[in-house]
Amino acid sequence: MRVTPMHNFSIEQQELIRFLQESGDYQSESEVIDEALELLRQREELRRQLDVATNELDLGQGVLSEGTIQQLQAEQ
Repeated sequence: MRVTPMHNFSIEQQELIRFLQESGDYQSESEVIDEALELLRQREELRRQLDVATNELDLGQGVLSEGTIQQLQAEQ
């Protein structure tokens, strides 16, 4: 099990990390951090995809349906 140095986190962040780990959903503090980083990576990828789609639309390329627009907005 990896140990995350908690001194780099605020008190509130440390408390949340410990709470989530102690809830039983995560095996360790590192697992909480790994999950958070993965979610951030996914969010950044969605933003990148949205930027690409927006640029294509600005150039008159592609077609967005109302459902697609709502899905992209919900994922942000």
